Amino acid sequence: MLGNGNIVEIPIGSLIDVYTGIATQTTETSVSNDNKISVRVKLSASANNALTLEQDGLYVPLPDAYTKAQIDGLFQTVNAVINDHVNNSTAHVTDVERATWNAKISSDQLIAAKSEAIATAAADATEKADQALIDAKTYADGLNSNMINRMTVVERSIIWNTIPSD
Repeated sequence: MLGNGNIVEIPIGSLIDVYTGIATQTTETSVSNDNKISVRVKLSASANNALTLEQDGLYVPLPDAYTKAQIDGLFQTVNAVINDHVNNSTAHVTDVERATWNAKISSDQLIAAKSEAIATAAADATEKADQALIDAKTYADGLNSNMINRMTVVERSIIWNTIPSD
């Protein structure tokens, strides 16, 4: 009753809230006798389900989740491998290319081979020139001998006559 004498009526049903728990595919909600509401989460039993219920709540581990220190370590490892590769002069040449390269002669070997070739060619040319000189002398001596023989025959054949003077 109000101070002015009016009576205010409130239906008692409007003062009472009734809660009812329901179940869904993912949760079950319930209301206790002392009006406490609780929710239970349903976890799927399917294979490869990453969601787990931990003491402090639901947990999904991130795949390939790393700490900053782990990431820094991975970067250092990758960087070291890259630097090793860049600084490794033999890694950029195949075994076949290396074998072909190693089979080539060096500059010193080439210079020595050139000198040897020139010396061999000079010795061969000198030997052939000396032999040509000997052969030419033998030929010339033969011609001279033949000429002397012919001249001797001619001289013996000539009878010297005195030609009278007139």
